[in-house]
Amino acid sequence: MKKIISFFALFSILALVFSSCDAEPAPEKASYNRTSEEYVYWYEEGRNRDWEEDVIYLADMFIQNDPQISGNEFRVLLDEKDNYYYSDELYNEELRNEFIEHINILIPKIDELEDWQITSELRKIVALLEQAHVSVYFSLQNYYPIDFEAIYSEERVDFYSVSASIENEEAVYAKLSAINGVPIDEIINISLEHISSETVYYQYHVLQTLLKCGEFLRDIGITEKETDSAEFSFIKDDGTEITLTLSSIPSGEYGKAEMTDTMLRNKNVLMYKNTSDNFWHEILEDNTLYIRFNSCNDNEYQSFSGFASALKNQISDTPVKKTVLDFRDNMGGTFRNYESFIEMLKGDEFGNIYVLINDGSVSRAVITPALIKQQVEKTIIIGDPAAEGPNGIGYKLDGAYKTPNFGVYFSFGSYYAKFWPDYEYDALMPDITIYQTIEDYKNGVDTVLEAVLAME
Repeated sequence: MKKIISFFALFSILALVFSSCDAEPAPEKASYNRTSEEYVYWYEEGRNRDWEEDVIYLADMFIQNDPQISGNEFRVLLDEKDNYYYSDELYNEELRNEFIEHINILIPKIDELEDWQITSELRKIVALLEQAHVSVYFSLQNYYPIDFEAIYSEERVDFYSVSASIENEEAVYAKLSAINGVPIDEIINISLEHISSETVYYQYHVLQTLLKCGEFLRDIGITEKETDSAEFSFIKDDGTEITLTLSSIPSGEYGKAEMTDTMLRNKNVLMYKNTSDNFWHEILEDNTLYIRFNSCNDNEYQSFSGFASALKNQISDTPVKKTVLDFRDNMGGTFRNYESFIEMLKGDEFGNIYVLINDGSVSRAVITPALIKQQVEKTIIIGDPAAEGPNGIGYKLDGAYKTPNFGVYFSFGSYYAKFWPDYEYDALMPDITIYQTIEDYKNGVDTVLEAVLAME
């Protein structure tokens, strides 16, 4: 059961209500049940048959492999040392039946739907599994010249423009209120069923990018075509309402658009200092050790274990007042074996440990903070809730899969990581919640880091 802040739960409930109200009577259904070997195809040839084969291929991969709907035993990882057991404890027959039901409803509609509509329907079906590592990938080729940031408060989330094309500079730092006249809250509700995730936090993190994508606005019914212009409405600080008509730009030309230099990453903020390094460190003026993890992979020039060993020697000679580990906006990675690093953090020479997370902390960037929190008593997690929790479904690491005919890319779960068995939330929650404010964003201030540096 999800135990997330109340206003996020309300959004999810509203999304279900809206989708239920819009549901059409089910057409005659196909007969897919479990595997393609048992299936009698609906279409005989041509484009429709090709799409049907793709739908069945994708359905088979999930039904045969996903821990929630396969019914098979799967690996449950207990730690970073590959201690595991096999179990079917996540199997959910009701979810399996719902997944199959939606597949069977989609197939007879294939001849009525355009290619992108079929892909969109598959994305919504896979999103029923509510796992960040499980999805049908978006193919995004057209972008509006504007950037958004999800800004949280205790009551809600809002999306602010943080960068725009030079000619639309007046929209910068204004709050998005509608697109093509559709209120932002309604857009959020519609969008959630397209983004697979355990939590709404990751959905909001992804949505801040999708809101500028022509294909996504088309998929959720805001525009008719991915190349259509769209009217973006905003509310400025003084209450003034403005509406801008933006034209989408093909991805190959988007980099040529002249944009305002107003994003936080362009304002000499510490977390964006060395973005080409997967991890790096700096000792700040107040004798704080700051370690930034841009991803959880080795640097090309240095392994993480080598980095940790050198750091231990440095801090042994010159102890620090506190240590900040910054995992914000980190999509994870593949390196493991943090044991020596975590053991090192227990030493008095590292002071108190502050771990920073946000809605862009995913996978290893959640697991690692969770392990540190469990094993290093003096650890305090600060920021906003992470994209997911320390327990969740992982996907196969041998690359994305794609359907044989239309090449729809997707990923599916293959094991369950259980690194904090009695943890009660679906998102890794901070001990102290501190949100980035739009006022600090304007002024190039990292709200969260500044709050930590002010702590004794």
